Amino acid sequence: MIAISTDNSRRTYGIDDELLLGVAYGAGDVVPVGGHRASGAVGRRVPHVALADGASTLDVLPRDFAIVTAQPDPWWLSRGHGDVALDGVPVIALTEDIRGEAVPGSIARLIGLADGHALLVRPDGHIAARASGHSSDAARAISDGLRRASGRG
Repeated sequence: MIAISTDNSRRTYGIDDELLLGVAYGAGDVVPVGGHRASGAVGRRVPHVALADGASTLDVLPRDFAIVTAQPDPWWLSRGHGDVALDGVPVIALTEDIRGEAVPGSIARLIGLADGHALLVRPDGHIAARASGHSSDAARAISDGLRRASGRG
C-alpha cells in the first residue's frame, strides 16, 4: 500500500483516496464501503483538491494544528478575533499567492470552505472544528476544538 501511495503522490491522487482518506472519527461519520465522498465535516480528513500548481490541498497542510481557510483571510490572519488560545496556531490559506484551484470552486464544493469560513485541522489531517464567518462565536468554535483535540478541555 505504501508503494502504491508513494507512486500516486508522484502523479495524482486517485484510486486510493477511499483507503487513505476515508477514515473518519465520530459515531455519525460512518463511511459505507465503496461510498467514500470527499467531505469537510468535522472528524473527516481534509480531502484532496487539486491546485493549479500541481500540488494538492494535502501538500500544503503543516504537520501541526492549523487554522485553514480557502483564501487568505485578513480577519483570521490578523487574529482579529482576539482569542489568546489560538495564538501560535498558524493560519494556512489553501489558495495563496499564485497557487489557485485547478478547477475553480472545487474547495467550496468538496470541502465546503467558503470565504470567511475556517477549519481547525489536526496534525494527522483530520478536521477538529469548523467555523463560519468572522465573529467571537467562530473563534470560540475553533478554540474549543483546539482544546478538545489537544486533550486540554
